[in-house]
Amino acid sequence: MATIPSPEEFARKILAIFIEFNLRAGECLPQRTLVGIWSNKGLRFDDLNAGIEYAVAQGWIERGENHVYFLTEKGFSEA
Repeated sequence: MATIPSPEEFARKILAIFIEFNLRAGECLPQRTLVGIWSNKGLRFDDLNAGIEYAVAQGWIERGENHVYFLTEKGFSEA
């Protein structure tokens, strides 16, 4: 039987996207870019939101103004 990935697994997929873009701690990724990549990978938007919430709660990413997400030192280390 298939299992649904956890919010942590989705958060780690988000961190992997930051790394795919060769981003480091303190650098940002626009929400539209993140959504586009997520969608291109065939993943569900609800799962992206769950991953974002988990990553923010863990201090891996931070929300910025103008719909961007910043990778933190902690997030870079986790990636």
